[in-house]
Amino acid sequence: MINRPLPRREGAQQATYAQSLVPRTPDRSDIQRLKEVDITGSTANVSAMTTKRMKGEGTATGRPKHVFTREELERKLTVLAKRRAPRNLAFGADCYSRAAPPNRSEYVCPVCGEKTLYADSEAWNVEEQLPTARELVAELAENLEIRLDESAYCRHCKPNEKKLDLAIEIRYSDSSQANRISSIDNDDLRLIAEFLAGKNRHDRGMLGETPLNRHKKRLGELLGLKQHG
Repeated sequence: MINRPLPRREGAQQATYAQSLVPRTPDRSDIQRLKEVDITGSTANVSAMTTKRMKGEGTATGRPKHVFTREELERKLTVLAKRRAPRNLAFGADCYSRAAPPNRSEYVCPVCGEKTLYADSEAWNVEEQLPTARELVAELAENLEIRLDESAYCRHCKPNEKKLDLAIEIRYSDSSQANRISSIDNDDLRLIAEFLAGKNRHDRGMLGETPLNRHKKRLGELLGLKQHG
């Protein structure tokens, strides 16, 4: 092996160049990249994985999402009904106050793009309730074929609607028709999230906690399951 002198470089450039020639120990990012690249050395798998995440076909962790079937959920609900109520449930606050609602709020329909102006308590629904509902449904979509219907907020799509009503539609592979439930709120969505996560208590925020199996009837209604008595 012939040792050739390094090309002449000035100061920091010379040190940086010399350091680049020293073999580097692979770090965690290198190892992860090798795991994601297929045995042919192609990076196509990495690109496909990234594309799936952008399209919502995978979870935030990159693992394929598991979409529950109706049968799986019915089994989970049966197990929940038989579970013993948890101990040491958190109590609610003795007193609490809610922030004053905004005077006005502008709702922009994600379907038609039209704007609807709301005031007072309805403005609070637009500013507080609706964004939370969207976030909760987005999380649920990792395990359910679920869609949030907020069209009642749009005076262009539903000019005769008198109530700001939210609805969800859940589809299962065993049926071509979606299960639709109207007049849902964020507490309903949290119930579903806790149920899918296998929890045994329902967190009602400032109102404290309750055993989740106490809400099995409502869960059955929300998820369109046979057993919700």
